[in-house]
Amino acid sequence: MERHYYKCTFLSDIILNESSATEGHSKTLDYISGSNFLGIIAQEYKSFSNQAYKIFHSGNVHFGDAHLMINGKRSLKKPVSWLYEKMDINYRTIYVHHLIDDAMRKDFYKKSKQLKTITPGFFITEDTNIFSEKINHTYSMKSAHDFENRKSKEGAMFGYDALNKGSEWIFFIDGNEKDINSIEKYLIGEKRIGRSKSAQYGSVNIQKLSSYQNFVTSEKKALDYNGNKILLVYFDSCAIFFDKYHQPTYIPSEKNLLLEEGLKINWKLSQIKTRNYATWNSQRKTRDYDRVCIDKGSVIAVNINDNFNFEAYCKKVQFGMGLFKNEGLGQVIINPSFLIKTKKNAVLDYKMIHKNEQASLQQVKSFVPQGENDQLIISQLEAIALENRNQAKVLEAINTFLNEKSTKKMNNIKSSQWGQIRSLAMRSNSKDELIDLLFKKDEKNVENQGFLVHGKAYDNWRPHKDFFKDTIKNLNIDDDDDYVIQFVINVSSEMAKRKSMRGEQ
Repeated sequence: MERHYYKCTFLSDIILNESSATEGHSKTLDYISGSNFLGIIAQEYKSFSNQAYKIFHSGNVHFGDAHLMINGKRSLKKPVSWLYEKMDINYRTIYVHHLIDDAMRKDFYKKSKQLKTITPGFFITEDTNIFSEKINHTYSMKSAHDFENRKSKEGAMFGYDALNKGSEWIFFIDGNEKDINSIEKYLIGEKRIGRSKSAQYGSVNIQKLSSYQNFVTSEKKALDYNGNKILLVYFDSCAIFFDKYHQPTYIPSEKNLLLEEGLKINWKLSQIKTRNYATWNSQRKTRDYDRVCIDKGSVIAVNINDNFNFEAYCKKVQFGMGLFKNEGLGQVIINPSFLIKTKKNAVLDYKMIHKNEQASLQQVKSFVPQGENDQLIISQLEAIALENRNQAKVLEAINTFLNEKSTKKMNNIKSSQWGQIRSLAMRSNSKDELIDLLFKKDEKNVENQGFLVHGKAYDNWRPHKDFFKDTIKNLNIDDDDDYVIQFVINVSSEMAKRKSMRGEQ
């Protein structure tokens, strides 16, 4: 069996719904399932005559999922075992779940560090860099047509969430040379996929990639965890398994993973995500039964012994595991470098780089004619982008403040005092007003003095008030006092929360 790669370019917006729900907002998939390409070929089922069984039913041909192309490479779903510290929005430090032991968890708790799963998305690696790019999509409102009155039908509004045209994706097909050649006759060129193909959606152009080199490397060695040897199975696609009673299951067994007898799955070190969906059968014009599966990006850890043969296992699972492999399901990568290469304290030895999203938007823009309201829309988008950048600066300022040495000396300040500071910040209209409410000195009229320069609060704040005042005074985000007030509100909430976690008031 050989693997051939293809590029799929969107000539129009594409609708690939995540679920079969017909009411409410239905999100779009962030990849193209292999069943879409299998469907393109299935339309020519009768043309394959004697070869039809081998291509469609034998399981010897696999149509892989298409992932976003980044820097000319097929990207991968971010592993759910990648963790980042809360407030670290740029993912400057990435932790891996399978190397965090109990001692490290206790240390994180003492330091009030909260680890969260990295936001889903796709990435590639180059050297020690991780390149991540956002998938652009558009939501459009539609209305059913009233044929009798020749107008929009009353009460029949609906919406489509579609992937933008102009984007490029890469997928693969596994099979022997003869079958691949027969498939390419009906695969290459302009085709239609997804929903509403009869409208303005669904047009794609498929081309074969004559030379393609995968960026993923597998480490042919065990990972050490507290003296135990660990093997990692990363799911490049969704995977469906049956239990011993031949029922769909979210919990695969060692047999499902094609492991030798005696090896055990380490669920404590594993991180999986699950989903269910129903497939659409275009011949019968209906959906099949729901499928339950382990979602792509999941990671399962396996305890192995000294005699484990990496080469043999990698060869065994090279073309997938589980059910529906002909639709691209069950694709895995063993011990990928982006889960193995780490530094001290379970920190990944890679640097996250967020690619400029404007590059993808510019690609889409070249396909769209200029309209009379473009400037208004552009201004609104620029305002939204500026707000997002300023919010990021606020979060970065909060994170910097919380990690300052001077901040850590404020542990003696009570939660109730932080709550009062938060309350004063919420009723302030400007930075100057907030500074007066906190630090103003008025010996003649005590009632006009700031909260932190008199009374019981003064005793606790005496060594810290100058540092806190300078932080507020020097903070300037786009000359907008609202961001400074937001900074004080969030800092006060976080400091009070840390105090409460230590069981103090």
